[in-house]
Amino acid sequence: MIVYSYNEKGVFIGELKPDENPLKKGSFLLPKNATETKPPLFGENEKPVFNGSDWELKPDFVGVKYWLGDGSEHEILNVGELLPVEALKEKPVKLDRIAEIKTRLLEIDSESIRPLRAITAGTANEFDTNKINALEAERASLASELVALNG
Repeated sequence: MIVYSYNEKGVFIGELKPDENPLKKGSFLLPKNATETKPPLFGENEKPVFNGSDWELKPDFVGVKYWLGDGSEHEILNVGELLPVEALKEKPVKLDRIAEIKTRLLEIDSESIRPLRAITAGTANEFDTNKINALEAERASLASELVALNG
């Protein structure tokens, strides 16, 4: 005899052989969370779930990670859960790039302090002027990219 076990949520775990009933020869003890009803065949991304009287096939994406447009990361934890329609399979690159740009803009501000101080004090040399011009060009380019990313 074979019985079919399931977890506390009814999700199919596997087959097992029950112990024989020591008080009644030829009969078997049905373990907790098991049924004699055979589950249906199932494919990738689906699992049988026992509802108390029969098996139902449900989607199985447990462990799948996804992101939403706001950059928040999520993971499917239960059989039967589907990916939201707006789910992204990869972290939005746009949000990563926005963070990179903002970090670099802060760095540009820091790198500008010494050459600007020299220009203000009237002690600037060609290096200071070239450095400020290069930083300002980079800042303008990044600011334009940031505006485009923010749509």
